[in-house]
Amino acid sequence: MAYLRRFKRLPNRLKVTYLLISLMVLLSIGVFIRAALTGKMSPKAEGESASMYLINPPMVDVGQIVDVDIFVNSNASVDTIAVRSLNYNSALLDSIDQDSGIDGIQIKPQSIGDFSILENNVDQGSGKVTFVLQNSGSQVNDLSAGTRIATAKFLTKSAGVNEFNFDFTPGLSGDCDVIINPPGGGGPVDILSSASRSNLTIISPTAVPTPTSTYFPPEETPEPTQVPTQNPTPQESITPGPVSSSEGNNPPPTAIALVTPGPNISITPTPLIIETSEPTPAPEIEIAGIGISKTMALILFIGIPILLTAIAYFIWWWLKQKKGGFKTDKKDSDDDDLI
Repeated sequence: MAYLRRFKRLPNRLKVTYLLISLMVLLSIGVFIRAALTGKMSPKAEGESASMYLINPPMVDVGQIVDVDIFVNSNASVDTIAVRSLNYNSALLDSIDQDSGIDGIQIKPQSIGDFSILENNVDQGSGKVTFVLQNSGSQVNDLSAGTRIATAKFLTKSAGVNEFNFDFTPGLSGDCDVIINPPGGGGPVDILSSASRSNLTIISPTAVPTPTSTYFPPEETPEPTQVPTQNPTPQESITPGPVSSSEGNNPPPTAIALVTPGPNISITPTPLIIETSEPTPAPEIEIAGIGISKTMALILFIGIPILLTAIAYFIWWWLKQKKGGFKTDKKDSDDDDLI
């Protein structure tokens, strides 16, 4: 009570100074409490991140069925995985329904721990795939080796280059997210740091010409015509002896084989896919949407109230020294002696 009576006897200017400093301290404490309750202040452990990527064949023909696998890689225990959305060109691809028991078009989910499906649908008109999983149990989910969460199946219907891409903006919730709940509380945290895209080249199959054979009919040999003769005069016949000729030593004719050329075989080079690893984000704490280090957050949380209190005490001491001390009545002095 003695301090309250002394405060009432202070000059008005000094009272206003003390009130402003107290208000600043209260506002600073209120900002930190609100950030902690709303999840804006949530510590991130070192290396706590996730990535989302696709695996599909680089090149196919028109009319073939293509499987596109969706993978998630994370070294933290994940609570929610959200794909909102995976985009494709609906003019080149038709999505194939993989669950005829449910209305609409669905992709095929994979069995992962205690995850349950919250959303699974494909909008063929806009070319968007939406798929959301949530951990419904207490099991720790290890996704560090890269886990396939679902497979989308498409039928190619036209030649062209299709690009699969995710709707993803770093730090923005509501699109593609990988969400965890830190053990220390503070609300959910989106740790997805990258979402890769992939291309699919669709080509028209080239027609291979079929070799044809030409039929040549055999030539007809004319039969000899007999000419009648009248009373032929007998003549001496000379029996020829063996005749030595060089033609008898000639080798028999050699058969020539005709080879029909077959269709040309073309080899299409397969494009090389090089995956680059994403840099690991530095540990940080988000306060009201601004990321700062843990050390800086600790300094602000503890140092600001101490600094403001020290400033207030210095102002009070300086004013007291300047005016030669505050005047108090005898009763206040007696109370001080008792204290």
